[in-house]
Amino acid sequence: MQFMTNPVELEEEDLPNEPARAVPKSSWWRREKVRSQDLLAFTHQLASMLGSGLSFAAAVEILLLPGVHQPATRSMIGDVAERVKDGEPLSSALATRPDIFDDLYVSLVEAGEVSAKLPEVLTRFADFQEKRDRLQQKVIGALLYPLFVLLFGIAMGTGMIVYGTPLLEEMYHSAGAELPWFTSLVITCGGYLGQFVLFVGALILLSAPLARMAWKRPSVRKTVDQFLLTWGITSELFQQATTARCARTLSVLYKNGVPILKALELTGRSSGNLIYKDLFSQAATDVRDGAKLSLPLMCSPYFPPMAAGMLAAGEESGDLSSMLDHVADYFENRVDFVLQALLKFLEPILIIAVGGFIGLVVIALGVPFMNLMSVMA
Repeated sequence: MQFMTNPVELEEEDLPNEPARAVPKSSWWRREKVRSQDLLAFTHQLASMLGSGLSFAAAVEILLLPGVHQPATRSMIGDVAERVKDGEPLSSALATRPDIFDDLYVSLVEAGEVSAKLPEVLTRFADFQEKRDRLQQKVIGALLYPLFVLLFGIAMGTGMIVYGTPLLEEMYHSAGAELPWFTSLVITCGGYLGQFVLFVGALILLSAPLARMAWKRPSVRKTVDQFLLTWGITSELFQQATTARCARTLSVLYKNGVPILKALELTGRSSGNLIYKDLFSQAATDVRDGAKLSLPLMCSPYFPPMAAGMLAAGEESGDLSSMLDHVADYFENRVDFVLQALLKFLEPILIIAVGGFIGLVVIALGVPFMNLMSVMA
């Protein structure tokens, strides 16, 4: 087998006696699947063992030991090992599980098999996965944090109004007194706010299936992607984050011997953005016709001009792979800077808004409680 440093044919006894596929299926409410961190661990482990000279069969025996991986991952390894034992290349065996291994992963493994550098290719791809996941987590974390703080503040204030209001109104009604006008105003607004929150929650639950169906339509996804890339508040962040991801992907593919046309197509498909998918598909067409890679990128309003200029310089110097790494590093740092600046801008605003809302509720409900003795007297 051409991807192993010391080729050894897989014999029947080379595989574990109890393949992972014999693991009982999970319950219907807890569907087992291979998580991204499980796939990353598998890639690192396989690269290390193949790089140290172990055969694929020996590596599989170790990976299928109890406690090394979760049942879903062990089942996947067992399936792949069975196919390799039957004579399939590793890349073909991985391609039979598109739910786990995307085209990018399979293409890199295929390039590693052809070049007889599979351990090195897997190591590079594992590093790429770590950087890609880290960038994705930064973007998601920066977007979720303000939303969580805002929803938490609204829930706290609404809960105080919903549970404190009936008790306060009952006490004042028993004393034959009227609530202060400010408290009545806050209670009225709180009632409307509670109804609005329930309405929005019910609307989200009811419209979730429709939104999921609409998201599967390319026209809807392309409209959303275009909006995020052009709207003033999100344009810089999403353009830089997507550019960094595409540059890193193209660099990994280009370094590991994947043909440039196929690398461009895979980069577009793995970008997570339909606008960039069309952009890199057009770039592949132009490169096939003899144009330079940087030309269609320079003409696009969605691709940062600086990134296109750096790629043009890399093409002129004949060191495109290194320039792609520089582009990815630069824009990853820019994304980190934008996220940090965004958080520093939003944190005081959210603290003032949420604190002011909760303080308003506390004053509106707390002062009448403090004055209750004088009212009852």
